[in-house]
Amino acid sequence: IRLSRKYKEIKVDGVTLEEAAKPPIQDIWNFKPAQIPDIPNVVDKGMLQSSLINFDTEYVEKVMPKDTANMVLAIQKAGIAVTGFEREEFSDALSKTVDYRVKVTPVHGKESTLSFQLPKIDENGKYMINGVRYYMRKLRADMPIRKINTHTVALTSYYGKLFVERSQKKVASFDNWILSALTSEILDGSRVKGVVYGNSYGEQQPVPRIYSAIAQSYLEMQIGDIHFHFDYEGMEKNFPGVALPKTKNQDWPVGRKGNEIVYMDRNGRLKVKGQDIGTIPSLIDLDDNTAPAEIVVLRVMG
Repeated sequence: IRLSRKYKEIKVDGVTLEEAAKPPIQDIWNFKPAQIPDIPNVVDKGMLQSSLINFDTEYVEKVMPKDTANMVLAIQKAGIAVTGFEREEFSDALSKTVDYRVKVTPVHGKESTLSFQLPKIDENGKYMINGVRYYMRKLRADMPIRKINTHTVALTSYYGKLFVERSQKKVASFDNWILSALTSEILDGSRVKGVVYGNSYGEQQPVPRIYSAIAQSYLEMQIGDIHFHFDYEGMEKNFPGVALPKTKNQDWPVGRKGNEIVYMDRNGRLKVKGQDIGTIPSLIDLDDNTAPAEIVVLRVMG
């Protein structure tokens, strides 16, 4: 056990190997494009942005050393402890390289040293080996986690791709459960009135689950004495002067009860002036406990 934690004590450039291997998530997930200084001859100013200008520099300086350290630490998953880590740069007229020496100790066996060599890559993604200059080649790839439709998320890595899908069978469909109940109430005409049909659903909207389900079919409706709005894009127009949430865990304005704003929390609970008034299903006498248990389907390689 002591040997398996040795990497937490090994120093690399003034920090432990454990810290040197932690990926800079804030940099990896920063997809904001860099701004290019204005060029008068460029009519479409949207072309003055690029997410690739600083890509090589930031990867080489901030991410690549951590990828290398993570690669080394992956040895521990095979039951082999990393007990030493050294790195040394070499440069001559023909090549620039970085030599690594890693001391490893198996659970049963003697300590040994593994050596490997990587090219020294400059800030522009170039490197030289045996007098030949090479360039790093970018590989176009999908985002690691991307929602591709209302019920499917694609998980992508260098190794492969997985699709995680919310089952669309009626027996496990929350969307069908709430929309069918609302349709019945609309046809009855006693509790649900003033319906405006439309679809304001968007794949990147961080709204509560029931909000996104209803927004696929309705923009507005009156349930009892509460007038609901499910238009995400028109939220600022429908609730002028109301501070809109900045994170998905905050309460969302979804309607009005008289002069008071009705908010919905992450779990679909409705609130007026901080007081819980139930859920949308409870307003139409639908038991929340009868909601179907949603099922996830995992598809490998499509």
